[in-house]
Amino acid sequence: MNVQPKISSTNIPKEVMIPEVRGKSIELAIKTLKELKLDYETQGNGTIIYDISPKPGIIVKENTKIALYLGTSENKNLRVAVPDFTGKTKRK
Repeated sequence: MNVQPKISSTNIPKEVMIPEVRGKSIELAIKTLKELKLDYETQGNGTIIYDISPKPGIIVKENTKIALYLGTSENKNLRVAVPDFTGKTKRK
């Protein structure tokens, strides 16, 4: 049978930006990721998000798995992804 799947805008994953959750509690980070329909896995021990991968600011599809690295203190080296705006105007 040559049946094409029905594709609608409801089953195509949207693109979302990974939020900044470093330094937040694990509970708040998970709530934030779930609101954006992002999956997650935790690594390490602790109650604070020490780091995250991919980094905040990266655009991913819904249901992407985000690695949350747990610790007991905040990461002081907070790098984020910044888009390349070279050659673009403010309107773009």
